[in-house]
Amino acid sequence: MNGNKSTYRHGGITTNISTTIKGLWMDKILSGEKTSEYKGNSDFWWKRLTKFIGHRFDKEPVFITFLRGRMSYKYRVKCVLFYPVPKEIDGVVYDCYWEIRLSHSTQGLTPEHDDG
Repeated sequence: MNGNKSTYRHGGITTNISTTIKGLWMDKILSGEKTSEYKGNSDFWWKRLTKFIGHRFDKEPVFITFLRGRMSYKYRVKCVLFYPVPKEIDGVVYDCYWEIRLSHSTQGLTPEHDDG
């Protein structure tokens, strides 16, 4: 399953996207240095993110949960953008890619610890 999953459907739109994240990138998000998550245009991400093109994020909130070990961090998504140009992401060059912009306002982040 790639360590990624999408859950919670509302009006046909998945309102929560979950993905694993490397510690380095999560630390940058937590510090506010990194405000977007990038995903290569694999079949996995195409199926999950194309539905957000033109989505009204102000009307129907969408969230992304980053999974780092036993911790999870939930952010509100500001927008999802598709770029039909090459980009290197974690050492892999993709012909095109997705940008998931994070909102640090209103919802912010909610760290959760799984003790189970």
